[in-house]
Amino acid sequence: MHAVAKELLADGLERTEVFDLPFINEDSIDAVADVILKHHEVASAHYHNAVVTPNVDIMVHYKKNPDAIETKFVRKAHYVLPDGMPIVAASRFLGKPLQARLAGSDLFAALWPRLLADNRQVVVVCANNLIAEKLESQTSVSCLVPPLLSIDDGEQITQFTKKLVTLASGHKADYIFFGLGNPKDSFLSAKLLEAWDTTVSPPPLCLGLGASYAMYLNLEKRAPKWMQRYSLEWMYRLSRDPRRMTKRYLVTDTAFLGIFWSAWKKRH
Repeated sequence: MHAVAKELLADGLERTEVFDLPFINEDSIDAVADVILKHHEVASAHYHNAVVTPNVDIMVHYKKNPDAIETKFVRKAHYVLPDGMPIVAASRFLGKPLQARLAGSDLFAALWPRLLADNRQVVVVCANNLIAEKLESQTSVSCLVPPLLSIDDGEQITQFTKKLVTLASGHKADYIFFGLGNPKDSFLSAKLLEAWDTTVSPPPLCLGLGASYAMYLNLEKRAPKWMQRYSLEWMYRLSRDPRRMTKRYLVTDTAFLGIFWSAWKKRH
């Protein structure tokens, strides 16, 4: 692991560098949740206040776009979770074994009840109004549903970032959850932290957790546990939404084999 990444160990979580990312290497999501709930006491000054959850789809996007804002952001995120069994399996073949898959959806389920119980200040960027209404019905959490954002539209992104900063700073938010999916979650996290005035207040922890909220609210079903355990969750999602998922899983994501092969050759 490179020298700067060692500073992350101050939070007590083990990390192992795989595919040039310092993945958290723990056997359960609970240890990660415990640390995140105490984040402001242990955050590293050299890393972004952020949680990212690379899976195969995200790894392929980042390897294809090495100079993109969201790629650079992920490389310097404080918490990098291996959210994909293929990444865990690949780590073992590469001689850098990760103990377990640490899914963003499991992290949200572990964090959310505790955040509510502790009355923590939270802002959630939601993909749609239904998710926002259901989350707001549970607590006084503040939700924001953006328009159909394009990360290539600089003016649109700037205006939304200003709105989000105003909302989060006004509520003195400790955490901002992003639920728009890849690459928007990381892109918007980067823009928000860039715009945050640290002389006024510490930046919030940004958590890019994609569809985790929809799963938590039972608006989107997860694969059965046995399919998750055997890395077949992609098959479940493909069967439920073949029109949208066929290209992703059977064409785009096959590029992960090339990423693994490159890492294998580099090691051997």
